[in-house]
Amino acid sequence: MNVNLKIYNDEHKEDMVLCIANFFGFHIGLSLGTTTNDIDEDQAEQNLKEWTTKDNQLYVITYEDDFAGFLRIGYRGGNVAWIEDVFVKEEFRDRGIATESIKQ
Repeated sequence: MNVNLKIYNDEHKEDMVLCIANFFGFHIGLSLGTTTNDIDEDQAEQNLKEWTTKDNQLYVITYEDDFAGFLRIGYRGGNVAWIEDVFVKEEFRDRGIATESIKQ
């Protein structure tokens, strides 16, 4: 499977902002039991700034060289790091991309 993780850089900013907005829209839909298309790109851009601080590591997930989503790790101090969020764009789902990203 051709899945790769690359450390986020501004080359992918536009794609990343849209993915973060869709990520939160998806979670809101799960909470409300509906699907939502509410995309707040300003809030997503703020999250992107927070997710690229020293306490986080943000990765771009690529599948066959296409931007497929993101994976975020949060550092909790010492030797503790958590996978905070994983998001795969809808058109890339059901291919094992998130699973392969977590393995990496």
